[in-house]
Amino acid sequence: MKRYNIISCKDFSLSCEMNIRNRFNKELSIFIFFNSRGYIKSIPFTNDICEFLAGVINLSEIVVRSKSILFNNVSTDIHELPDFLLKSIDININNLSNNNKNLSNINLVLNLLVADARNGHDARHINPYKESKRNLIDDKISPVIHAISSLDVSLLHPLLKEDMTYMRMNIYRFLNYMNNKYDEFRKEGNTYLKFDKIYFNSNNNNHIAQDLGLKKDFEGVIVLFHGNKTKKQLSFLLRTKESKVLSISTIPSKKIKQSIKSK
Repeated sequence: MKRYNIISCKDFSLSCEMNIRNRFNKELSIFIFFNSRGYIKSIPFTNDICEFLAGVINLSEIVVRSKSILFNNVSTDIHELPDFLLKSIDININNLSNNNKNLSNINLVLNLLVADARNGHDARHINPYKESKRNLIDDKISPVIHAISSLDVSLLHPLLKEDMTYMRMNIYRFLNYMNNKYDEFRKEGNTYLKFDKIYFNSNNNNHIAQDLGLKKDFEGVIVLFHGNKTKKQLSFLLRTKESKVLSISTIPSKKIKQSIKSK
């Protein structure tokens, strides 16, 4: 296990930790230490780390999109982190002076990640040759799910593709639809959405497809959002195949709950 110091400034310090078990089994974590306020540990998306070190995105975006977050060694949701901590790391590495950056370590980490990507490996997690379809799908949809949970269309928009349709709507109609839904949640006092994911296919939770009137070999993910203050809900059904998202549709939350309890 190797840890590389990346940034050291007045409010915090940033380190990347590379746990290299063997050439095919690696895990990348980041540690953000705050002066007398504890620390954040997260397992980020490799592309996000590369983009941050290249000055494309801010540090806070890495944390927001992360697959998992620990705050002072306690698993937490991004919305439960203190706002002032997120604001303190909402910075671009290019805006820091060279005195605050360890340039040799930045280049070293970038080279490790880029080389790993070229070899078809995933520096974030387990052996990519044995990675499950569920993990691949989860990697693709997690940034969108976290963006939706923020109740902020401006965070969702950059993650959608112009040439795709969402619930049989183009990107702009879909964003307008989501904005109206967000208004409904906010009017009830919600400030963000919590969510649950249910994966199903012919081998796992296969009763769900039948209960929802779908084909037995239907492969998909149900994402059930609910307000952090009220019981208001919003559900999506994602049809997947060979680790790709083929379509997105809505489904009544009540119907999902009945399906889950039916077995």
